[in-house]
Amino acid sequence: MRRRGRIFAVLFIASGTAFLGLLTGGEHLPVRAAEDPMMRFWPVPMPTYPGTTMRPVAPDQRVGSSALKMAYFTTTDSPAKVGDFYAAEWRTAGHHVTEDVTFKGGSVSGYDAVAGMMRQVVMMHKDGRTLVFPAVASEPLKLLDRSAVPADIPVYPGAMGLLVTQARDPLARSQVVTYMDDGPLEANLNFYKGEMQRRGWVDETKPLPAKFQADDAHILVYTSGGAEMTVNLLKLDETRTRVHVTLVR
Repeated sequence: MRRRGRIFAVLFIASGTAFLGLLTGGEHLPVRAAEDPMMRFWPVPMPTYPGTTMRPVAPDQRVGSSALKMAYFTTTDSPAKVGDFYAAEWRTAGHHVTEDVTFKGGSVSGYDAVAGMMRQVVMMHKDGRTLVFPAVASEPLKLLDRSAVPADIPVYPGAMGLLVTQARDPLARSQVVTYMDDGPLEANLNFYKGEMQRRGWVDETKPLPAKFQADDAHILVYTSGGAEMTVNLLKLDETRTRVHVTLVR
């Protein structure tokens, strides 16, 4: 896969997150005809959504300093219906549940205080199907580690819910910084344009095809030496913006 393709593959997963983002850059596990690929995959019980087949994305990844296991499945059901299923399952199990779901997707998390683990599903809806990433993170309290932000990545002042994720593949190392801030979309856009120019990055942003253009979102692309950085800005309302910055070396 070309370098630009890897960036948008990572960005695609990151763009569905709320305050607890999830990232994977690994290969799918091999599946043999007589083998259940999910057998012994999860460190704690993970419900299977009715009528779907779950597949592993990567056996072991890191989110900050926390270990992560992630899988995926698709369904024609809406994100709201999928989210309600997992929220009900985790509430019944006694976990602390948080939800951030819209018709476009979102996430539902269940914190298991007994096992000390966070269960989550991240959802994205497109073309009549919902793509779902169930995941389990150990030591979730270590996820929000501001010290892990790469020095190359500027962060808008007053960032909240900041999360750093990282992954490696044979060709590159990917890092993603995800957060929300109280700045308007235009202020965030001006901040990144100014910061990236000041830091000497080359602006390689190209106009998106008309069908992908939107007033509430912007994607900026910059390069510097052998690195490429993509900044994805999403307007939440008039005074809040969600930011995903992906750095691939």
